[in-house]
Amino acid sequence: MRLARWEYVCGSCGSHYDVASADLSFAYGTFLARTPTGVVASWNADGPALDEVRGLVEDDPRVIGRTRQELRDLVHQAVAVSFDPHPSGEHFSLAETTGCPQCGSTSVAAFTATDEFVGETTDVVEHAMWHKLTDAERAARVRTALDRLLDGA
Repeated sequence: MRLARWEYVCGSCGSHYDVASADLSFAYGTFLARTPTGVVASWNADGPALDEVRGLVEDDPRVIGRTRQELRDLVHQAVAVSFDPHPSGEHFSLAETTGCPQCGSTSVAAFTATDEFVGETTDVVEHAMWHKLTDAERAARVRTALDRLLDGA
C-alpha cells in the first residue's frame, strides 16, 4: 500500500505535523493500524475477530444507551486487543495518528492529504494470537480494554 504525507493540525495545541497515511476511501473495510512509533500496517476488517469484539462490546452493560457512533468508536478502539503485535513487540491500534509530537494529544483539528509519496507498507495485521485464546480469555481482553476506555482504569 502506497503511503503519502498527510498534514495534521493538533486539536489541543494547534501544532502542525506530518503522518504517513493512505487514502482508503475506495478500499471498503480496510484500515491502517499503527504502532506508537509509527509503523503502519493494513488491516482488513473482513473476518471473525471484528465480529467477536463487536459482540463482546455490545454485551457489556456499560454501553447501554450509547449511540451507534459511540459503539462503533468503542469497537474500533477495542479491536486492537485482537491484533498480533509487530515483530518488534509493539502493539498496533487503529489510531489515525500516533499523536502530536509537541503535546502528545491524539485530538485532530484538521488533516489534509498531499501528493508526496513517502513509502509503502507491506505489513498486514494478523490475529493468530487471538484465535489461540479461549472465549473467556477473549472476553477478558475486551473487558480490560473497555475498563480503560470507559472507566479510565
